[in-house]
Amino acid sequence: MLGGGDHDGNMGAFVLATMADRSEIAYAETAVRSITTDDPADLSVLARTLVDLRSRALTQEMSCELIRKVAKERWT
Repeated sequence: MLGGGDHDGNMGAFVLATMADRSEIAYAETAVRSITTDDPADLSVLARTLVDLRSRALTQEMSCELIRKVAKERWT
């Protein structure tokens, strides 16, 4: 994890998927290229990043409230 408000989620978009046979795979986009991986070390990093992002995220209700507040302050 990075400090100062930065986090590993800023490194690019990614998707974690669990297949029908319960195996896991990830798709990640970087500034250079996209990759698909089933490497356990990569999956572990991405899973930890996802947990970190979820812990930082607002609830749906709080997100809507924030969007309404900013829209009202900036566009009315």
